[in-house]
Formats: sequence, structure tokens, C-alpha cells
Amino acid sequence: MGNAMQDCLFVGLSDSIDPILATTLTWYLTLICSGFSCSFWSLNTSMFPDFLTIFTTILDLFGGSSGSIFGSQMTLYQGLTSTRPDAYGSLLRQGSAAILNSYTSRSYPYTPFQVKSQFRSALVSQQAAAVMAVNFENANHGYSRRN
Repeated sequence: MGNAMQDCLFVGLSDSIDPILATTLTWYLTLICSGFSCSFWSLNTSMFPDFLTIFTTILDLFGGSSGSIFGSQMTLYQGLTSTRPDAYGSLLRQGSAAILNSYTSRSYPYTPFQVKSQFRSALVSQQAAAVMAVNFENANHGYSRRN
């Protein structure tokens, strides 16, 4: 299922049907879909895994030099909705969605460890960040599968 279709199906889902049904449908679909977009996650924060919240910091999630690039107080929600226009901003958005997808979808092409490791590795330069952001974005849109 493509990202545009996911967004059409899920954005505001809880506004149009019973919240319990919406939660059940969304969790079912996270099992069969490989990933969801930044906008999906930013609008469906109740679907975060129990151990992550909108207040979890990027530094706590990814460690390494993420604090020096994004600040020690940047939250997961802020990462999903960041408007930072450079490659680090793209990595922040796509990496935030990638970590959520890796924890919630068995078919997502990256494990949580891989997302964290590759996110940290991409912080060495704008070019590396741009490449990894595209890779995460493709995975978040369901363009690749875990082997």
C-alpha cells in the first residue's frame, strides 16, 4: 500500500469512526504495512509504542552526536513535524518516522538497532544525512521490505 493511500485511509481516522475501532484497525494495518509517513505518525501519536511518547527526546532515542545537531531537548514529535530545510532536517523527520515504524511493523526493512545506528552514522555530513533520509523515506513509504 502506498504512502498516499495510507494517509488517505488513516489521517483523522479516529474523527470519522469509533476510537476503539480506529485503534484496532490501525494496529492491524501496522502489522501488514511496512511503514507509515511522518505525517501519519504526527497525527496518530496515540499509536506510538507504549515506551515512546511525544516527549521522548531525539538524544535519548538516537544518542551520539544527535544532541549537538538537534539540541538536547528536541522531542520525537518535534522531529516528525520539523520544518528544518536542510538534509539534517530531512534525516530528523524521516528517522523519527523510521524508528516508530521499526518498533511497530514486522515487515519494516530496518530493525530499531539498524535505524539508530544508521541515523547516527548519517550525522557525519549533510551529504550522508541526505542519502540516509532518502533511504528512510523510501522505507517509510513502503518501497522496500525486510528480507
